[in-house]
Amino acid sequence: MDKKDTLDAALPPVPTALRIGDVDIELTPIRLGEIPALMKLLRPLLAQALPQAAHPVPDWGALFAEHSDAMLKILSTLSRQPIEWVRALDLDEGLRLAEALFAANVDFFLRRVMPEIRRIAQHLAQTTSNASSAADIATAT
Repeated sequence: MDKKDTLDAALPPVPTALRIGDVDIELTPIRLGEIPALMKLLRPLLAQALPQAAHPVPDWGALFAEHSDAMLKILSTLSRQPIEWVRALDLDEGLRLAEALFAANVDFFLRRVMPEIRRIAQHLAQTTSNASSAADIATAT
């Protein structure tokens, strides 16, 4: 991780300003309290959306056709806008919103969440190793 990435990871994410129709929205990455509702919406989609070896790219048309209500609710949750507002968007506006939400969250996960997960995993591995060594010493004596 270079200096810029370290600095970026230390600062809170900057909201992305977006104007959709006549509404100004400030998009920020998902918050901890939004994860349970989002995971309930995503769970049925994950098996179909995750690329398989035989189909490396998801069939977005089928995904949207079969799970359109969940996808609209995901846009509503991530944009923090009422579902009725999301449903009323023109198609091009909905696509712009989806793109901006994806970009805001992917960047956040790559720059902030993944390094934190790696740090925690390393800490846990070290703690487990230290505890195991201590247990070995205690058993030997």
